[in-house]
Amino acid sequence: MTFVRFLVFIIFYYFIIFICIRFLFKKVNPYKANFLLGLVSIFLTLFIINFSGLSWKNAGFSFGNVKAGIIMIIISLFLIFLSIISIKKVSDNELFKVPYIHTKNNKMLLLYVWLLVGPSEEFFYRGFFQGSLEILIQGSLLFLNYSTLISSLFFVIIHLFNVFMRQESFHQFLNLLPGRIIMSLILGFTFQISQSIIYPIIIHTLSDGITISYLIIKKNKLLSNYRL
Repeated sequence: MTFVRFLVFIIFYYFIIFICIRFLFKKVNPYKANFLLGLVSIFLTLFIINFSGLSWKNAGFSFGNVKAGIIMIIISLFLIFLSIISIKKVSDNELFKVPYIHTKNNKMLLLYVWLLVGPSEEFFYRGFFQGSLEILIQGSLLFLNYSTLISSLFFVIIHLFNVFMRQESFHQFLNLLPGRIIMSLILGFTFQISQSIIYPIIIHTLSDGITISYLIIKKNKLLSNYRL
């Protein structure tokens, strides 16, 4: 794996994703589009890893350090619990701005966050991206490898795309920024010390799944109260 080869595969990934976004969001509703895009991302990343020269082991396709992975999952559950507590303090006005509405599409959204978000994002950002950087860039800052810091920063910045896709406002992006930075570093550090993609996927799935499920339940309850 060379740095040029690494950049070429990143450009290739986003080129295919961009084409799929333009096509899918014109043909189906955003919920189904995201679900299908998640599937595309998984298979595309597997294709890239296979032809990039990165070994499956370096991409985290092993059980790795099980003890370290389980410890990070437990720590993450505690942080998710704190996040839920903070969500309870969200005002009704802010809750209405959350783009998870009271419709049958919530089922598709829940399927997406519980089944696809973890694998689709972690395969690429931790498996390919961070796995490649661990080979290309050596060194660390305190206890975080440079590969972990770079991949985590990139993961946070790429979420600006949500603003361009109007899935969230820039104000919402800024409000979510501290949480995303923390979670991104946790995911990256988990991959770093466990050398496995399994545990970041579990953490990512639990984080998005529990948080979004709670938001949907809370918002639906609020809507029901307004109808009474």
